[in-house]
Amino acid sequence: MIQLMKRILAVSGRYKRRIQIAFVFSFLKSLLAKAPIMLAFLVLSSFYEGTITAGDCLRYGVAMAVCVLLQVLFHHIADRLQSAAGFLVFSDMRMELGAHLRRMPMGYFTEGNIGKISSVLSSDMVFIEENCMTVLADMMSYIFAQAILIVFLLCFNVWIGLAALVILGVVLLIARGMKREALQDSVARQEQNENLTEAVLDFVEGIGIIKTYNLLGEKSKELTENFEKSCETNIRFEENHSPYQFWMNIVYGLGVAAIVALSFFLHSQALLSVTFLVGIMLFVSDLFGPIKALYTQATRLTVMNSCMDRIEAVFHEPELPDDGRDSIPEASEAPEVEFQRVRFAYGEKEVLHDISFSLPRNQMLALVGPSGGGKSTIANLLTRFWDVKGGRVLVRGAQVFSGVQTLQQLVLIPTPTLPENYAETQEFDIPAQEL
Repeated sequence: MIQLMKRILAVSGRYKRRIQIAFVFSFLKSLLAKAPIMLAFLVLSSFYEGTITAGDCLRYGVAMAVCVLLQVLFHHIADRLQSAAGFLVFSDMRMELGAHLRRMPMGYFTEGNIGKISSVLSSDMVFIEENCMTVLADMMSYIFAQAILIVFLLCFNVWIGLAALVILGVVLLIARGMKREALQDSVARQEQNENLTEAVLDFVEGIGIIKTYNLLGEKSKELTENFEKSCETNIRFEENHSPYQFWMNIVYGLGVAAIVALSFFLHSQALLSVTFLVGIMLFVSDLFGPIKALYTQATRLTVMNSCMDRIEAVFHEPELPDDGRDSIPEASEAPEVEFQRVRFAYGEKEVLHDISFSLPRNQMLALVGPSGGGKSTIANLLTRFWDVKGGRVLVRGAQVFSGVQTLQQLVLIPTPTLPENYAETQEFDIPAQEL
């Protein structure tokens, strides 16, 4: 969980300091939240020993009021710092994403990635800034509060403190399995969100065609199925998560009962005084409260982790290198278009293998082949919808990767009767036919 929080801090950029300051105030708030219990213990100890005075009661009362007021103030400051920082961080991230998308190859937007981009913007980023950033400091405060309680117990009695540590270790073991399960389900949940977003966009964008050809029922069914699958995915997410919460609650209850029983046993053996026994009774009801609250919120962080994976996946898409100064040269003796040992792959799958051909000026070249043979890919490389993975694309002898006007000289003709191994040709050189 600490790693997930570090991941958020890593992308916070210039707002990282604000979030770290929020952690400080959150720690102070946690410390002050346990101060009234300690003050109550001191009051009860003084009553038991018969040493308390009216002045002591007044001072304890003022101290308790100051603790509550400071706790409210620190909680307000932590919320202001972390909440504002969350929206500012993702405001900058959206601008960075826009700048990144402007430099992406046009082919990326024709490969079914529009749904992914929309989902990242409308679902993943919104989830993190509205759910995770607003509770990040609170979750850190739960960690601080649990540590403070364990330290207090160790101060009261070493054996009781060690027993609390053992129970906390059992909770962490269950939480480890819960985190692993939640991370797996979070991936499926966010992927289905992307599918749903893409289905909605396809339906809205094609509504004219859908109504014209009376396809409303068919397309509505596809959209409805995505809604139903999203519902099933979210329910399965909660169902897989609930058993872990159930067993953690069992451990909390048994742990508190064990601490109480151990305290009375130590008192019966004269190893724990009455005042310390009373102090432990004050602590025990809230002993595992912070860790329980922490893992109640932990699901948000696991979903956040999946959201961050999807956001980073878009940012890691390679951009087209372009300094904006290249232009098509004037007509020359060089071929109008020339491919020199060009290789290209969609992801890991290479679809063009050492393709070479040239197209002289005022001539037309026909690329003939079956569907999937690479004709459209060659045209997309010529207009730089994608960049080549190897080799060069020359326009009038210059490697400028831009030749939209020369595309009119290419004719793409599908020919399904060609041999099956046509698409695997390693290199071809088709002479141009004069018009």
